[in-house]
Amino acid sequence: MPRPVLPRRRGTAARGRACPCWGTWTPPTGARPFRSAVADLRRHRRWYDVDGVFYDRAATEALLLPRYRRLALVSRALGARTVVLNPGTHPDPGYAEVADLLVTFEGSWGGVPHRAGARLDGRPSPLALLPLGLRCAQERAGLVARTAGRRGAAVHCAVPGKGENPWQTAP
Repeated sequence: MPRPVLPRRRGTAARGRACPCWGTWTPPTGARPFRSAVADLRRHRRWYDVDGVFYDRAATEALLLPRYRRLALVSRALGARTVVLNPGTHPDPGYAEVADLLVTFEGSWGGVPHRAGARLDGRPSPLALLPLGLRCAQERAGLVARTAGRRGAAVHCAVPGKGENPWQTAP
């Protein structure tokens, strides 16, 4: 749920540098109705002027692909230029057609699998790694970038935070 106490992004230095801003949500599952996710997206667009979405804890099963296709379609129709799905592991290959970016690994640095950025179903897909809990993440940025590249991930982000909400500490 958006927090209205945070400043709006319009006119900020980040926007002036054409820096993308994504809203983060947990996608609708059996416990969260689809309408709730869409309402959150609308609020984020209005309050923070986000230009993309980062769906955390995304599903991996083929059975849920229609729901994610619909969610991506609605997200783009409401102005999201980028749709990111974060299952944190390799999902069914169909998810590569739904998202602009798939996070195929989220966890501790020591747990980064050797092929975390492998292609899905033989097709090149923009895949990402999110190693968490890295102290001195800025100092290790080069190592993380090289490792991600060697493992086939197009995108990476070394996050110093860990636990339930690693984003409490900015990368």
